[in-house]
Amino acid sequence: MSKKIGIIFWDGWLGVAPTLISIIEYFAEKNNEVFVYLRDDDEFDLSIIETFDQEKVTVCRIPSKGNFLQKKMIHTFARILVKVKNWHLISVERCDQILYNLEQLKSYLDISNFSKQIQKKQEKSFDLTFCVDTLGLFVHKKSRMKSEKIINLSLELLYDLKGNKEWLNKLIKKNEREYLKSKVLFTLIQDTFRWQAYKKINNIEHDRFLLLPNSTRKSSVNDKIQKSDFFYKKFNLDSETTIVLSAGMICDEVCSYEIAQAAGDYNFKSKTKIIFHNRIKNDRIGQSYLENVRVAGKDNLCLSLDPVAFSELHKIFNSAHIGLVIYKTDNIDENFNSIGAASGKLYQYIKYGLPIIVSKLEGLEKIVEDHNIGITVNSPIEIPIAIEKIITNYQYYSNNARMAFEKKLNIDFFLDDIYKKI
Repeated sequence: MSKKIGIIFWDGWLGVAPTLISIIEYFAEKNNEVFVYLRDDDEFDLSIIETFDQEKVTVCRIPSKGNFLQKKMIHTFARILVKVKNWHLISVERCDQILYNLEQLKSYLDISNFSKQIQKKQEKSFDLTFCVDTLGLFVHKKSRMKSEKIINLSLELLYDLKGNKEWLNKLIKKNEREYLKSKVLFTLIQDTFRWQAYKKINNIEHDRFLLLPNSTRKSSVNDKIQKSDFFYKKFNLDSETTIVLSAGMICDEVCSYEIAQAAGDYNFKSKTKIIFHNRIKNDRIGQSYLENVRVAGKDNLCLSLDPVAFSELHKIFNSAHIGLVIYKTDNIDENFNSIGAASGKLYQYIKYGLPIIVSKLEGLEKIVEDHNIGITVNSPIEIPIAIEKIITNYQYYSNNARMAFEKKLNIDFFLDDIYKKI
Protein backbone atom coordinates (compact mmCIF):
# COMPACT_ATOMS: atom_id res chain seq x y z
CA MET A 1 0.00 0.00 0.00
CA SER A 2 1.36 3.40 -1.04
CA LYS A 3 2.32 5.77 1.76
CA LYS A 4 3.03 9.47 1.98
CA ILE A 5 6.58 10.09 3.12
CA GLY A 6 7.81 13.50 4.27
CA ILE A 7 11.46 14.56 4.57
CA ILE A 8 12.58 17.80 6.26
CA PHE A 9 16.15 18.81 5.42
CA TRP A 10 17.16 22.25 6.66
CA ASP A 11 20.84 22.03 5.69
CA GLY A 12 19.94 21.73 2.01
CA TRP A 13 23.16 20.08 0.79
CA LEU A 14 21.26 17.28 -0.93
CA GLY A 15 23.88 16.84 -3.64
CA VAL A 16 26.46 15.68 -1.08
CA ALA A 17 24.11 13.66 1.16
CA PRO A 18 24.23 10.02 -0.05
CA THR A 19 22.03 8.73 2.78
CA LEU A 20 19.20 11.11 1.90
CA ILE A 21 19.50 10.47 -1.82
CA SER A 22 19.32 6.74 -1.14
CA ILE A 23 16.26 7.11 1.13
CA ILE A 24 14.41 9.18 -1.48
CA GLU A 25 15.17 6.72 -4.29
CA TYR A 26 14.43 3.66 -2.16
CA PHE A 27 11.03 4.78 -0.88
CA ALA A 28 9.98 6.00 -4.33
CA GLU A 29 10.86 2.58 -5.78
CA LYS A 30 8.58 1.04 -3.14
CA ASN A 31 5.70 2.96 -4.81
CA ASN A 32 5.44 5.62 -2.09
CA GLU A 33 4.87 9.34 -2.57
CA VAL A 34 7.90 11.21 -1.26
CA PHE A 35 7.75 14.92 -0.41
CA VAL A 36 11.10 16.58 0.31
CA TYR A 37 11.16 20.01 2.01
CA LEU A 38 14.52 21.47 1.26
CA ARG A 39 16.18 24.75 2.13
CA ASP A 40 17.18 26.43 -1.11
CA ASP A 41 20.33 28.49 -1.57
CA ASP A 42 22.45 29.57 -4.51
CA GLU A 43 25.42 27.65 -3.04
CA PHE A 44 23.64 24.28 -3.15
CA ASP A 45 24.14 21.89 -6.06
CA LEU A 46 20.66 20.40 -6.47
CA SER A 47 21.13 18.81 -9.90
CA ILE A 48 20.50 15.42 -8.25
CA ILE A 49 16.78 16.33 -8.13
CA GLU A 50 16.53 15.81 -11.89
CA THR A 51 17.43 12.12 -11.47
CA PHE A 52 14.51 11.34 -9.14
CA ASP A 53 11.28 9.70 -10.30
CA GLN A 54 9.25 12.85 -10.96
CA GLU A 55 5.92 11.00 -10.58
CA LYS A 56 6.79 9.75 -7.10
CA VAL A 57 9.10 12.46 -5.71
CA THR A 58 8.11 16.09 -5.08
CA VAL A 59 10.93 18.39 -4.00
CA CYS A 60 9.86 21.70 -2.48
CA ARG A 61 12.80 24.12 -2.63
CA ILE A 62 12.12 26.78 -0.03
CA PRO A 63 14.11 30.02 0.36
CA SER A 64 15.22 30.24 3.97
CA LYS A 65 15.68 33.99 4.27
CA GLY A 66 13.42 35.52 6.90
CA ASN A 67 11.47 38.75 6.80
CA PHE A 68 13.68 41.30 5.00
CA LEU A 69 12.42 44.33 6.94
CA GLN A 70 12.86 42.63 10.31
CA LYS A 71 16.40 41.54 9.47
CA LYS A 72 17.22 45.00 8.11
CA MET A 73 16.16 46.51 11.41
CA ILE A 74 18.33 44.03 13.30
CA HIS A 75 21.28 44.83 11.05
CA THR A 76 20.81 48.57 11.58
CA PHE A 77 20.59 48.14 15.36
CA ALA A 78 23.77 46.05 15.31
CA ARG A 79 25.65 48.80 13.44
CA ILE A 80 24.49 51.40 15.95
CA LEU A 81 25.51 49.13 18.82
CA VAL A 82 29.05 48.79 17.45
CA LYS A 83 29.33 52.61 17.32
CA VAL A 84 28.09 52.82 20.91
CA LYS A 85 30.77 50.29 21.92
CA ASN A 86 33.43 52.34 20.15
CA TRP A 87 32.30 55.38 22.14
CA HIS A 88 32.83 53.30 25.32
CA LEU A 89 29.19 53.70 26.37
CA ILE A 90 28.80 49.96 26.80
CA SER A 91 31.24 47.26 27.84
CA VAL A 92 32.85 45.16 25.11
CA GLU A 93 31.60 41.95 26.72
CA ARG A 94 28.00 43.21 26.96
CA CYS A 95 28.08 44.48 23.38
CA ASP A 96 29.44 41.21 22.02
CA GLN A 97 26.74 39.24 23.85
CA ILE A 98 23.98 41.43 22.40
CA LEU A 99 25.47 41.09 18.91
CA TYR A 100 25.60 37.33 19.35
CA ASN A 101 21.94 37.28 20.40
CA LEU A 102 21.03 39.38 17.36
CA GLU A 103 22.73 36.84 15.10
CA GLN A 104 20.74 34.09 16.78
CA LEU A 105 17.57 36.13 16.28
CA LYS A 106 18.30 36.38 12.55
CA SER A 107 18.76 32.61 12.42
CA TYR A 108 15.47 32.14 14.25
CA LEU A 109 13.69 34.33 11.69
CA ASP A 110 15.14 32.22 8.88
CA ILE A 111 13.98 29.00 10.54
CA SER A 112 10.54 30.46 11.23
CA ASN A 113 10.15 31.56 7.62
CA PHE A 114 11.21 28.11 6.39
CA SER A 115 8.67 26.50 8.73
CA LYS A 116 5.85 28.82 7.60
CA GLN A 117 6.55 28.04 3.95
CA ILE A 118 6.39 24.31 4.68
CA GLN A 119 3.12 24.84 6.52
CA LYS A 120 1.66 26.43 3.38
CA LYS A 121 2.99 23.79 0.98
CA GLN A 122 2.74 20.54 2.92
CA GLU A 123 0.25 17.77 2.44
CA LYS A 124 -2.47 17.46 5.10
CA SER A 125 -0.68 14.59 6.83
CA PHE A 126 2.09 12.04 6.35
CA ASP A 127 2.27 8.36 7.18
CA LEU A 128 5.95 8.78 7.95
CA THR A 129 8.27 11.78 8.26
CA PHE A 130 12.07 11.77 8.31
CA CYS A 131 13.35 14.75 10.30
CA VAL A 132 16.99 15.32 9.44
CA ASP A 133 19.03 16.33 12.46
CA THR A 134 18.21 18.77 15.24
CA LEU A 135 16.70 21.44 13.02
CA GLY A 136 14.57 18.92 11.14
CA LEU A 137 12.81 18.12 14.42
CA PHE A 138 12.50 21.81 15.30
CA VAL A 139 11.00 22.70 11.91
CA HIS A 140 8.59 19.76 12.23
CA LYS A 141 7.19 21.36 15.36
CA LYS A 142 7.24 24.93 14.03
CA SER A 143 5.47 23.94 10.80
CA ARG A 144 2.85 21.95 12.73
CA MET A 145 3.36 19.01 10.44
CA LYS A 146 1.04 16.06 11.10
CA SER A 147 2.86 12.73 10.98
CA GLU A 148 1.64 9.32 12.04
CA LYS A 149 5.26 8.24 12.61
CA ILE A 150 8.40 10.34 13.02
CA ILE A 151 11.92 9.08 12.38
CA ASN A 152 14.92 11.09 13.51
CA LEU A 153 17.71 10.87 10.92
CA SER A 154 20.97 11.90 12.58
CA LEU A 155 23.61 12.94 10.03
CA GLU A 156 25.50 15.42 12.21
CA LEU A 157 26.11 15.63 15.95
CA LEU A 158 24.97 19.18 16.66
CA TYR A 159 24.28 21.65 19.43
CA ASP A 160 26.22 20.30 22.36
CA LEU A 161 25.59 23.40 24.47
CA LYS A 162 28.69 25.19 25.75
CA GLY A 163 27.02 27.92 27.81
CA ASN A 164 23.76 29.34 29.12
CA LYS A 165 23.82 32.33 26.74
CA GLU A 166 22.95 30.29 23.64
CA TRP A 167 19.19 30.91 23.88
CA LEU A 168 18.31 29.67 20.39
CA ASN A 169 20.42 26.53 20.67
CA LYS A 170 18.83 25.86 24.07
CA LEU A 171 15.36 26.19 22.54
CA ILE A 172 16.23 23.86 19.66
CA LYS A 173 17.94 21.35 21.94
CA LYS A 174 14.99 21.29 24.35
CA ASN A 175 12.66 20.50 21.46
CA GLU A 176 14.96 17.73 20.22
CA ARG A 177 15.05 16.06 23.61
CA GLU A 178 11.26 16.24 23.94
CA TYR A 179 10.87 14.59 20.53
CA LEU A 180 13.43 11.90 21.32
CA LYS A 181 11.72 11.12 24.61
CA SER A 182 8.14 10.69 23.42
CA LYS A 183 7.50 11.43 19.74
CA VAL A 184 10.25 9.78 17.67
CA LEU A 185 9.71 6.15 16.68
CA PHE A 186 13.45 5.61 16.50
CA THR A 187 16.68 7.35 15.49
CA LEU A 188 18.69 6.33 12.45
CA ILE A 189 22.40 6.65 13.10
CA GLN A 190 25.56 5.36 11.44
CA ASP A 191 27.11 3.06 14.04
CA THR A 192 27.01 2.16 17.74
CA PHE A 193 30.00 4.38 18.61
CA ARG A 194 28.19 7.40 17.20
CA TRP A 195 24.98 6.43 19.01
CA GLN A 196 26.82 6.49 22.34
CA ALA A 197 28.05 10.03 21.59
CA TYR A 198 24.53 11.07 20.53
CA LYS A 199 23.04 9.61 23.73
CA LYS A 200 25.50 11.56 25.84
CA ILE A 201 24.84 14.87 24.05
CA ASN A 202 21.06 14.48 24.40
CA ASN A 203 20.82 12.77 27.81
CA ILE A 204 19.00 9.80 26.25
CA GLU A 205 18.20 6.84 28.47
CA HIS A 206 16.64 4.48 25.90
CA ASP A 207 18.22 2.64 22.93
CA ARG A 208 15.59 3.17 20.24
CA PHE A 209 17.92 3.36 17.27
CA LEU A 210 18.62 1.52 14.03
CA LEU A 211 21.87 1.54 12.08
CA LEU A 212 22.06 3.35 8.77
CA PRO A 213 25.63 4.04 7.63
CA ASN A 214 26.29 6.99 5.34
CA SER A 215 26.60 4.57 2.46
CA THR A 216 25.26 4.52 -1.08
CA ARG A 217 23.44 2.19 -3.48
CA LYS A 218 24.70 -0.14 -6.18
CA SER A 219 21.79 0.07 -8.62
CA SER A 220 23.22 2.80 -10.90
CA VAL A 221 24.34 1.91 -14.42
CA ASN A 222 27.48 3.93 -13.70
CA ASP A 223 28.58 1.35 -11.13
CA LYS A 224 29.45 -1.02 -13.99
CA ILE A 225 32.21 1.32 -15.20
CA GLN A 226 35.48 -0.20 -13.97
CA LYS A 227 37.99 2.58 -14.49
CA SER A 228 38.01 6.27 -15.36
CA ASP A 229 40.80 8.49 -16.68
CA PHE A 230 39.35 11.60 -15.00
CA PHE A 231 42.42 12.53 -12.91
CA TYR A 232 44.87 11.25 -15.48
CA LYS A 233 43.52 13.72 -18.04
CA LYS A 234 42.99 16.53 -15.55
CA PHE A 235 46.60 16.46 -14.33
CA ASN A 236 48.26 14.84 -17.36
CA LEU A 237 49.47 11.88 -15.32
CA ASP A 238 51.40 8.87 -16.55
CA SER A 239 49.14 5.82 -16.92
CA GLU A 240 51.30 3.87 -14.43
CA THR A 241 50.73 6.42 -11.64
CA THR A 242 49.02 5.17 -8.47
CA ILE A 243 46.40 7.72 -7.41
CA VAL A 244 45.67 8.10 -3.71
CA LEU A 245 42.48 10.11 -3.24
CA SER A 246 41.37 12.28 -0.35
CA ALA A 247 37.83 13.25 -1.32
CA GLY A 248 35.60 15.76 0.46
CA MET A 249 37.02 18.62 2.47
CA ILE A 250 40.40 20.32 2.39
CA CYS A 251 40.95 21.67 5.90
CA ASP A 252 42.58 21.11 9.29
CA GLU A 253 39.84 18.69 10.45
CA VAL A 254 40.96 16.17 7.83
CA CYS A 255 44.69 16.87 8.31
CA SER A 256 45.15 18.16 4.76
CA TYR A 257 48.42 19.98 5.48
CA GLU A 258 49.88 17.10 7.49
CA ILE A 259 49.04 14.60 4.72
CA ALA A 260 50.58 16.89 2.10
CA GLN A 261 53.70 17.32 4.20
CA ALA A 262 54.10 13.58 4.76
CA ALA A 263 53.70 12.92 1.03
CA GLY A 264 55.99 15.76 -0.01
CA ASP A 265 58.81 14.55 2.23
CA TYR A 266 58.59 10.92 1.03
CA ASN A 267 60.36 9.27 -1.89
CA PHE A 268 57.84 6.73 -3.23
CA LYS A 269 59.21 3.57 -4.84
CA SER A 270 56.74 3.85 -7.73
CA LYS A 271 54.91 6.74 -9.40
CA THR A 272 52.36 7.97 -6.83
CA LYS A 273 50.15 11.06 -6.56
CA ILE A 274 48.06 12.21 -3.62
CA ILE A 275 45.00 14.07 -4.91
CA PHE A 276 42.76 16.25 -2.73
CA HIS A 277 39.35 16.60 -4.38
CA ASN A 278 36.99 19.21 -2.92
CA ARG A 279 33.33 18.18 -2.78
CA ILE A 280 31.79 21.68 -2.97
CA LYS A 281 32.83 25.14 -4.03
CA ASN A 282 33.69 26.78 -0.77
CA ASP A 283 35.12 30.27 -0.55
CA ARG A 284 35.87 29.67 3.13
CA ILE A 285 38.92 27.63 2.16
CA GLY A 286 41.62 30.23 2.59
CA GLN A 287 43.89 30.68 -0.40
CA SER A 288 46.89 30.87 1.93
CA TYR A 289 45.96 27.48 3.45
CA LEU A 290 45.58 25.92 -0.01
CA GLU A 291 48.92 27.35 -1.08
CA ASN A 292 50.61 25.98 2.05
CA VAL A 293 49.14 22.55 1.28
CA ARG A 294 50.25 22.75 -2.32
CA VAL A 295 53.80 23.75 -1.38
CA ALA A 296 54.08 21.08 1.34
CA GLY A 297 53.00 18.31 -1.06
CA LYS A 298 55.65 19.26 -3.65
CA ASP A 299 55.47 17.09 -6.78
CA ASN A 300 53.60 14.30 -4.98
CA LEU A 301 50.35 16.28 -4.58
CA CYS A 302 47.59 17.64 -6.84
CA LEU A 303 44.61 19.80 -5.81
CA SER A 304 41.29 19.15 -7.59
CA LEU A 305 39.12 22.14 -6.65
CA ASP A 306 36.24 21.78 -9.14
CA PRO A 307 33.40 19.68 -7.66
CA VAL A 308 31.35 17.28 -9.77
CA ALA A 309 27.64 16.45 -9.50
CA PHE A 310 26.63 13.46 -7.37
CA SER A 311 25.63 11.56 -10.52
CA GLU A 312 29.20 12.02 -11.82
CA LEU A 313 31.01 10.85 -8.68
CA HIS A 314 31.81 7.49 -10.27
CA LYS A 315 34.35 9.29 -12.50
CA ILE A 316 36.19 10.54 -9.41
CA PHE A 317 36.35 7.29 -7.47
CA ASN A 318 36.92 5.07 -10.52
CA SER A 319 39.96 7.19 -11.34
CA ALA A 320 41.72 6.39 -8.05
CA HIS A 321 43.39 3.33 -6.52
CA ILE A 322 43.47 4.03 -2.76
CA GLY A 323 41.22 6.17 -0.55
CA LEU A 324 42.19 8.27 2.47
CA VAL A 325 39.76 8.61 5.40
CA ILE A 326 41.85 10.75 7.71
CA TYR A 327 40.59 12.94 10.57
CA LYS A 328 42.21 14.57 13.56
CA THR A 329 42.23 12.02 16.35
CA ASP A 330 42.47 14.69 19.07
CA ASN A 331 39.45 16.68 17.85
CA ILE A 332 37.17 17.73 20.68
CA ASP A 333 34.25 17.98 18.23
CA GLU A 334 32.20 14.78 18.66
CA ASN A 335 30.98 15.07 15.08
CA PHE A 336 34.51 14.28 13.86
CA ASN A 337 35.71 12.26 16.83
CA SER A 338 32.90 9.76 16.30
CA ILE A 339 32.90 9.98 12.50
CA GLY A 340 33.13 6.21 11.83
CA ALA A 341 30.35 5.04 9.52
CA ALA A 342 29.16 8.64 9.09
CA SER A 343 31.99 9.30 6.64
CA GLY A 344 30.40 9.42 3.19
CA LYS A 345 33.64 9.10 1.24
CA LEU A 346 34.45 5.90 3.15
CA TYR A 347 31.62 3.98 1.47
CA GLN A 348 32.24 5.52 -1.93
CA TYR A 349 35.81 4.21 -1.79
CA ILE A 350 34.66 0.74 -0.75
CA LYS A 351 31.92 0.67 -3.38
CA TYR A 352 34.46 1.16 -6.15
CA GLY A 353 36.93 -1.34 -4.75
CA LEU A 354 39.44 1.14 -3.31
CA PRO A 355 41.50 -0.09 -0.34
CA ILE A 356 41.43 2.55 2.40
CA ILE A 357 43.82 4.15 4.86
CA VAL A 358 42.01 5.41 7.96
CA SER A 359 42.74 7.28 11.17
CA LYS A 360 42.81 5.40 14.46
CA LEU A 361 39.24 6.20 15.46
CA GLU A 362 36.99 3.46 16.83
CA GLY A 363 34.35 3.34 14.10
CA LEU A 364 36.84 3.58 11.22
CA GLU A 365 39.28 1.08 12.71
CA LYS A 366 36.50 -1.47 13.23
CA ILE A 367 35.34 -1.31 9.59
CA VAL A 368 38.89 -1.89 8.36
CA GLU A 369 39.46 -4.79 10.75
CA ASP A 370 36.09 -6.45 10.12
CA HIS A 371 36.53 -6.54 6.34
CA ASN A 372 40.33 -6.48 5.81
CA ILE A 373 40.02 -3.58 3.39
CA GLY A 374 42.99 -1.41 4.32
CA ILE A 375 45.30 -0.07 6.99
CA THR A 376 44.82 2.05 10.12
CA VAL A 377 47.43 4.72 10.85
CA ASN A 378 48.19 6.57 14.06
CA SER A 379 49.34 9.71 12.30
CA PRO A 380 49.44 11.17 8.75
CA ILE A 381 53.21 10.66 8.76
CA GLU A 382 52.55 6.88 8.46
CA ILE A 383 50.42 7.28 5.30
CA PRO A 384 53.22 6.92 2.67
CA ILE A 385 54.39 3.61 4.17
CA ALA A 386 50.77 2.40 4.35
CA ILE A 387 50.32 3.28 0.66
CA GLU A 388 53.32 1.19 -0.33
CA LYS A 389 52.17 -1.72 1.83
CA ILE A 390 48.76 -1.71 0.11
CA ILE A 391 50.35 -1.50 -3.34
CA THR A 392 52.33 -4.70 -2.66
CA ASN A 393 49.08 -6.62 -1.98
CA TYR A 394 46.65 -4.41 -3.87
CA GLN A 395 44.29 -6.99 -5.36
CA TYR A 396 43.67 -8.62 -1.97
CA TYR A 397 42.52 -5.36 -0.37
CA SER A 398 40.59 -4.24 -3.47
CA ASN A 399 38.68 -7.53 -3.79
CA ASN A 400 37.81 -7.41 -0.09
CA ALA A 401 36.48 -3.86 -0.46
CA ARG A 402 34.21 -4.78 -3.38
CA MET A 403 32.95 -7.89 -1.61
CA ALA A 404 32.27 -5.98 1.64
CA PHE A 405 30.11 -3.47 -0.20
CA GLU A 406 28.24 -6.05 -2.29
CA LYS A 407 27.57 -8.41 0.62
CA LYS A 408 27.22 -6.17 3.70
CA LEU A 409 27.69 -2.41 3.29
CA ASN A 410 25.31 -1.50 0.46
CA ILE A 411 22.81 0.87 2.09
CA ASP A 412 19.85 -1.09 0.65
CA PHE A 413 20.53 -3.90 3.14
CA PHE A 414 19.96 -1.47 5.99
CA LEU A 415 16.98 0.23 4.33
CA ASP A 416 15.31 -3.17 3.84
CA ASP A 417 15.54 -3.78 7.58
CA ILE A 418 14.19 -0.30 8.39
CA TYR A 419 11.32 -0.69 5.91
CA LYS A 420 10.20 -3.89 7.63
CA LYS A 421 10.08 -2.14 11.01
CA ILE A 422 7.88 0.77 9.91
